[in-house]
Amino acid sequence: MKANASQRLNLGDFAGMERAFERIGQLGPEDYADWQAYARSGRDAAKARDLEECRRACKRCHDAYRATYRRTRRADPLREAR
Repeated sequence: MKANASQRLNLGDFAGMERAFERIGQLGPEDYADWQAYARSGRDAAKARDLEECRRACKRCHDAYRATYRRTRRADPLREAR
């Protein structure tokens, strides 16, 4: 995510963020119930060119899942896109 979403966010690259959020939504663990919803809200914010809402979408997902993901799934291979 750092190589894609963070970079696009820092550059204000809305088209790139839209693609990154779309990809992030496809790669989320199935047992993380709101992962796709967070990614969709980020994608929608990128479409609307709303940088602060893009940041909030990232923060909501990170607050919900980052610690658990790092602790339990960091070494997992990326899933295939759905």
